[in-house]
This record gives sequence, structure tokens and C-alpha cells, in this order.
Amino acid sequence: MAFQIATGFFERYEKHISSFALVAGFVIDSFTLQRIDLLFENIVLLSYIVIAGTCILFLSLWKEEWLQRPVLGKVHALLLIAMQFAFGGLFSAFLIFYSRSSSLIASAPFLLLLFFILIGNELFKKQYIRLTVQISIFFLVLYSYLIFTIPVLLGQMSWWIFLLSGAISLVLIRVFILLLRLVNPAKMIMAGNMFLPIIIIFVLINGLYFLNIIPPIPLSLKDSGVYHSLTRTQDGSYVVEEETKTFRDYFRMYEQVSLRAGDSLFAFTSIFAPTNFETDIYHVWEQYNRKSEEWEETNRIRLPIVGGRDGGYRTFSVKQNPGMGLWRVSAVTARGQVIGRINISVERVSELPSLEVITK
Repeated sequence: MAFQIATGFFERYEKHISSFALVAGFVIDSFTLQRIDLLFENIVLLSYIVIAGTCILFLSLWKEEWLQRPVLGKVHALLLIAMQFAFGGLFSAFLIFYSRSSSLIASAPFLLLLFFILIGNELFKKQYIRLTVQISIFFLVLYSYLIFTIPVLLGQMSWWIFLLSGAISLVLIRVFILLLRLVNPAKMIMAGNMFLPIIIIFVLINGLYFLNIIPPIPLSLKDSGVYHSLTRTQDGSYVVEEETKTFRDYFRMYEQVSLRAGDSLFAFTSIFAPTNFETDIYHVWEQYNRKSEEWEETNRIRLPIVGGRDGGYRTFSVKQNPGMGLWRVSAVTARGQVIGRINISVERVSELPSLEVITK
């Protein structure tokens, strides 16, 4: 009786439930998923992966004639909903983690891809009945998860670790496909070539990575700013001086900085990395050349960081006597992936404006 009520409820309000679950799941994930190296977050993501894989396994056993039976037909619908819910939970979590890990402009293509897949998870439900589509999306979530899990486990990030993540993803999906062939070889034959879409996804993700479009997860920018002075105290805090901001200043594309001739400018970043994680980042100072309409690099400063601190590893660089005009300071990885960026507009003054002291 309870089962019939539940299935009837899902059947009647399926469209509204899945839409509500998509929005609610994204909001809940935004507040509950904090650090990618914590046990809870990984249990949540692995649970979604297990649910999706289990649903695909059971759906592969289904026979067309079973769908004509009322009870089995409803079970089939519930399995599709559960699989879609798991995929939606995974892609919303990936979108949150990856968007925290990079400059939105630098990684916009990859983030838009995740966003459209998340929305497509809601719009193209009928496609989920195809086994090839299920396997393709399952491979994409495995790959997306391992891209940041393997660096966390190894405590470092590099191109070969990224390739290792891809190789493990291919092995896992190969084992999963062999399992599906074992339980229902006839349906696997009818499904056709499973590996073509997998290879396309693999090549696409690798292309995005080597073009530096994929965010540098598991690193993420927690705080940044440019200051007139910066001092590190004995207790490890940083005391900085910045210009007093008005409400309008928070909506400017470029932070206005007033400097006297000969003054220095300090760029401060706080970058989160997982526990026991060590790597180098770079502060890249660039000035905009109005004649060539290009950004020209003036300084590249290597800064080692160590993971584990919730607020991120704090570090800084300094630029002596920056010229007037537009500047930007990018926090990047050794490969050039942008973690965060500070946009600055420098103007010359004879007397400094009022400054306020802040402790970080």
C-alpha cells in the first residue's frame, strides 16, 4: 500500500519534484559542501556515484516486456529518477567545487559545460533510458571526481597526476562495462559501441585541461587584495593598510589605488589547499598596454604554499613603484591555471587618501 502511494505520488508530481530537487540540492550543497578533502564531502559524492552505478546496473537487466507490468513499470521509473537525482547531486557539487577553485572568467567554458549538463539533467530526462547515455554520463562523473580526488590523496598536483586520474577513470569504466556485459550481454550488444562517447569525453576533458580551462582544483582562493603596506606579526597574522572604500567601490571592475611616486603595492592572497598538500603558486603582475591592447607581464614571483588551514595559506608579493594605468595580479599554478585575479587601476597622487588598518 505504501509503495503504491509513493509511486503514485512520484508519477503525478515527477516534473515538479525533480525541478525542486535540482534547485534545493544545489542550495543545500552550497552550504554543506565545504572542503573537498573532508570525509563527509567524499562520502556524499561517493554515495551519489554508488547510487548512479547501482541504478544503471539494475536498469540494464530490464526487459521491454517488463515495462508493460504496472508494478515493474513504476520500479523502472523510480530507478530512472534515482539515477537522475544522483547525477544532479554530483554535477551540482562539481559546479560548486570547481567554481570556487578558479577565476570565473578564466574557467568559464568548463563551468558553463558543467552548468549545461546540470540543467540538461533536468531537461532531457527521456534520453536517460538509453544505456549509452547512462554510461557516458557515469564516466564523466567518475572522471570529474577523480580529477580532484587523486591530487588530494597524493598531496600534490601536476600534469602527470591529471593523466593518472584519466587512466584510473578509463580502467574503472572498463570494469563497469564488463560487469554490465556479464549480467546482460544481449542488451550490451543492442546498445552498440560504448567506447566512442567515452573517448570523445576523455579527449574533450584533456583538451580543456591542457588549454588551462579546467579550474586548478583542489586549490581555491579564499581571500585577496592589494594594499599600501603589509606586515607579518609574531603570531602569524598579517596587518595591512588599504584605502577606505565606499559602497560604489565594491562594484568597480578595477580596484582604484592611489600611489605616490616611488610607493610600493602589496598583493595578498589566501589560497586553500588540502591537508598535507604542498605546491608552488605564482603571483603574475601584468600591466595593460593601451597601444598594443595587450597585457604585458612585468613580474612572476614563485610562492610555496602548504595546505590544511581552513582560511587558506596566506602569502604576498610586492611591486615597486608600479606605473599609472591598469594592472592585474593573477595567482596561478606552475602550469598557468588561474586560481584568482586582482584587477587594479593605479593613479598618481601627491598625497595619500585616508587608510584603514586591517588584520588578516
